[in-house]
Amino acid sequence: VPISMLVVGIQLGSSRISTVILPETVKKIDQTAFEYSTIEDLYIPTSVTEIGHRIFSGCGNLKHIFYAGTPEQFRLIEGSEEFLTDYGSWLVFETPAP
Repeated sequence: VPISMLVVGIQLGSSRISTVILPETVKKIDQTAFEYSTIEDLYIPTSVTEIGHRIFSGCGNLKHIFYAGTPEQFRLIEGSEEFLTDYGSWLVFETPAP
């Protein structure tokens, strides 16, 4: 079954995962999805239509958030305004997943 949503607190913190590549099937990243994780890099596909608040709360290792689309496409995502305020300095546009 394809993943379509990341829910609250998937608890990556204990697993030492540094890079997460979300599949095109993901439509929603729920609030605090990566809370207190060791994640450094996240790849967000253009399929995402909603991002919850504080998805990186307590993430001290965060370096890059890559979005496959343009800034204009990103602004159409529900929750993007708060996301840009909180995490905009880490966001890199037009970067597809490796």
